[in-house]
Amino acid sequence: MPVIIKNTDKVQYTNDLHINGIYFMHYKAKGAEERTLRVYDKAPIFIALDLAVDRILAVNLHWIPISKRQKFLNTVLDMSKIPTKRGFIYKINLMYSMLKSDSTLWNACRYAIRQYLYTHITSIQKIPPEMYETVLKIPRMRSRFAYRARDYKH
Repeated sequence: MPVIIKNTDKVQYTNDLHINGIYFMHYKAKGAEERTLRVYDKAPIFIALDLAVDRILAVNLHWIPISKRQKFLNTVLDMSKIPTKRGFIYKINLMYSMLKSDSTLWNACRYAIRQYLYTHITSIQKIPPEMYETVLKIPRMRSRFAYRARDYKH
């Protein structure tokens, strides 16, 4: 399902999603109006794992603490490098089954796998590879994510 997008000169916006791209979106979670959710991410940065008819299965990078996010994304990017004459490009090839089979990746992202309904996305933009390093440094919003920190203290 296409998502209506605005234009900007800084970030490339897209109206079609592709599996395994890194995206940023504005999202209004189901149940947010009724206040039945304790916490949700209004602006997730995510890697799309699967696209269904009505939803996206994704790894939300905000739900991974920065220390683990750096390692997770570096591992994913190292697996995704394709050499070219001018250096390399990234072609992220990440699947749910791949995450489950690699204990390092799974331990970093197991609490970050989320489903997002297309009907609740207000805008979405693809993050170009040259901005991946910047994405790593974006902190979590502590007020919305603090209770999740206990999951990573094992």
